[in-house]
Amino acid sequence: MTVWAEQDKAPAVDTDIPTFYDGAPQPAGRAILIKSDLNKRISAGDYAWSRIDAVLFDEPYNDFNSLPNGCWPAAATASVNARIQLLGERAAEVKSVAPSTRFWVNLAKPQMDWATSSKCSDQSAAPIYVNRPYIDIISVDIYYKSFADGLQRYYRWLETHRSKPEQQLALIPGTFYREGVDDPATPASYLRGYFDYASKANRRCDLPLGERATTGSFDGCRVWIVLGWLAHTHSEGGISYIGVRSPTAAPITNAWRTQLDMPLRPGLATPIP
Repeated sequence: MTVWAEQDKAPAVDTDIPTFYDGAPQPAGRAILIKSDLNKRISAGDYAWSRIDAVLFDEPYNDFNSLPNGCWPAAATASVNARIQLLGERAAEVKSVAPSTRFWVNLAKPQMDWATSSKCSDQSAAPIYVNRPYIDIISVDIYYKSFADGLQRYYRWLETHRSKPEQQLALIPGTFYREGVDDPATPASYLRGYFDYASKANRRCDLPLGERATTGSFDGCRVWIVLGWLAHTHSEGGISYIGVRSPTAAPITNAWRTQLDMPLRPGLATPIP
């Protein structure tokens, strides 16, 4: 488990795999790299890749979120397909410099609505499939709802529509509350649904590796990691998002750390020297 922070210097009580943004100092030990610039090539000299378990691109289709569900006219389809291809180029670069590093794409609700739409009403349009075989890890973030109400149906769909047999899922619960809007106890109560789903899914960790090398972290497990967003306090659009590390987020912090303190089954994760 880990939490999403601008510059993650969390003590061990908050995370077992820290995250860091592209351009920030790489943490010691195992870490997850968060990238946002799709046009920036990935090269062997960027980082100590043997210690990076995954490269995460967050919501790379957000500028297309206003498009309707289902199938689109040719121009819109071409634009999205160009984005799909660009992600594929970055994935190929990761594979070439770091065979054990997973390529992870996090989607928003609109992309899952595109994926689960069944038919095209316009015969001149083409369907859009954003879950491609170059994606090792796929996740969806929807906040302010329980896992059962907001996400369960999408993850069930992803379970049965993997782009390759070895594709794993990740979960991104909200580890924050909105100041003056939420009772911190409410998002805290949602965490149990994520933890229970991951625990049940990982009773069997027998997915194939495919062409990937091992990371030592949950290789073969159906749910690869639970990543809480967010850890720090962040203000945007006049709203303050109070992260899990704030004292006023104690109900969320306590629920997160209680789960983090639970021992892993032997063999699920091994340290990097």
